[in-house]
Amino acid sequence: MAASLFATVVVGLPPLASAQSNPIVIENQQAGTSQWQIGLIGTDGVGQIKGYASATSVNKGENITFYVSVNPAQSYTIDVYRIGWYQGLGGRLMQHVGPLNGVRQPTCPTNATTGMMECNWTASYTLATQTSWASGVYLALLTNAQNYQNYIVFVVRDDSRVAALLYQQPVTTYQAYNDYPFDNTTGKSLYDFNSYGANTVAGSKRAVKV
Repeated sequence: MAASLFATVVVGLPPLASAQSNPIVIENQQAGTSQWQIGLIGTDGVGQIKGYASATSVNKGENITFYVSVNPAQSYTIDVYRIGWYQGLGGRLMQHVGPLNGVRQPTCPTNATTGMMECNWTASYTLATQTSWASGVYLALLTNAQNYQNYIVFVVRDDSRVAALLYQQPVTTYQAYNDYPFDNTTGKSLYDFNSYGANTVAGSKRAVKV
């Protein structure tokens, strides 16, 4: 899919601070939950529920838009979790949205020349992140009325914060190997081993743009 589901955390270099004043340490003391883990996963072949985001990352307080498809059309919810320690539970529920009215979005066309698949879906929901949210990796857990689930992954940055440690997600690497819809028939990555369908301008099945 053209819109990546992953993002980069950008932090700077700060003066040393005690653990007690570290906002991530403070955040991880909040009550956690394991409910972020998927139970009944939606498959790309059937498309019970799936989606992507308008951006790989946003600064805290900014908006991010989700594009969601359900098959068949039905209601769904969005639960936004921050991933962290949280007493070993792995996540914290930040916001619940819904139920929302879901639609089945159109098939994502593939560019015959480049092999790029791009989903021009209609926007489903715009999330207003809060300035109080800590930076980190976030999951938007999508759950349809039939209890099928899937993730949209994004990052909330804190562009005003400096820190001694930098963590960066390899977004372009994820996309390079992404052969969505993983059906062993039509998907294309930048590599021949997991690309399918007709040859592109590369002279093989692989894409030259993702």
